[in-house]
Amino acid sequence: MPFGSNYSEEAEDINSEIEILIHQEQDSVIYTPKGNCLLNNRVIYYFINLIAKALLSYQITEKISFLSKYRKNVDIIFDKKMSLIDFPLFAFGVERHLYDSEGAKCAKKVLISKGKINDYLSNKEDASVLNCTGGNAFAFPTEFQRIIEPTNIILQISSGESNIEPIDYIFDYVDLSFNFNIQNGDMSGIIWGRKLTGINKGYCRLEINDNIINFFNNITAVGRMHQYSGYYFPLISRVF
Repeated sequence: MPFGSNYSEEAEDINSEIEILIHQEQDSVIYTPKGNCLLNNRVIYYFINLIAKALLSYQITEKISFLSKYRKNVDIIFDKKMSLIDFPLFAFGVERHLYDSEGAKCAKKVLISKGKINDYLSNKEDASVLNCTGGNAFAFPTEFQRIIEPTNIILQISSGESNIEPIDYIFDYVDLSFNFNIQNGDMSGIIWGRKLTGINKGYCRLEINDNIINFFNNITAVGRMHQYSGYYFPLISRVF
């Protein structure tokens, strides 16, 4: 399916659902979180998707992505505990491919290794320019050209994956108004969730104004791996 389409198709319904839930009661209170927050499947998928899009080869060759200024296998960008993998032959994957639409062999790609860029999501043409591997050009019935796409994305965080800290809030949805600037990595917008602790529970609204590098460098993995729309990751917590 086209990049991120699962999230896009759900986004409008999700925002409508939030609006209905929050305004069901006249006395509903919307809290501003202060404490340890757990990011649920949809939210983590959304943020990983932002990094994946910034690693598309044409975003790098045309100097659009903020990641284009970093040297592959040299510059440490993200925390050393973080790796990001594109794995087309993953046994439990949603998208399984031996070859892409250009005939390039699909193989496991470590996109980010211990915080450094190691590879890109690329087609044949860009792969020769960037000295990376192809295998990510796919054709879809609704499109008129091949599109560079990930297959099954896996986020690994090497330490803390089994640590479960007390969670005060859980966030389930990213608001439609959320913005991401691919040229510098800045992002701003609202995510919606629920207050879990204390006498008064209810909905909460978190406004994020951050850079995606800083955001991912201040997270903790929680518990086992989860799957959402072909992406695999531990749930993530962060103190706000």
